Amino acid sequence: MNDFPIPVRMVGAGSQPADDEELHYLPMPREMNTFRMPIVPERYRGLWRRRLLETPGHSDRSTTVYWLQTGSLYADLRIPADRDRDDPHSLARQQGFAGRLVVAADLLTWERWLDFQPPATPDVGRVHFEDAVLVERGLHSDYREEWERVQAADADGVALSLEAELD
Repeated sequence: MNDFPIPVRMVGAGSQPADDEELHYLPMPREMNTFRMPIVPERYRGLWRRRLLETPGHSDRSTTVYWLQTGSLYADLRIPADRDRDDPHSLARQQGFAGRLVVAADLLTWERWLDFQPPATPDVGRVHFEDAVLVERGLHSDYREEWERVQAADADGVALSLEAELD
């Protein structure tokens, strides 16, 4: 049997120093870069419902659309009013996507980490408020949406994302 060149230290019950011995800790790394999810401003957080979509030659008030925005992550669900649960083609018209919202002044970018129907162009909109209504205009697509907040975000909410899968 070969010698094991790395010293092995026991950890667990009975391996800690006696009460009168001083504990020695490793120093924490300094100037280490770590990823921190950007914080979405409070005015955008909560549950929103779209009340209007306008595109050239089309207006939609009947599709059920919810946007859930946390301090970092979002989810968006879109269900056509005429959806038929028994028709696969009708179900395929539903949309759902989720990811991270990037806010740069009045420009919002929805980074879609998960998407049932990925868009052909980036999902970027310029927004402003008209009273309590959030108005969004497409930057890469010609659309206008009106959003009403259904529920403000709770202080005790949490959003999680998977960083890596383990085997």
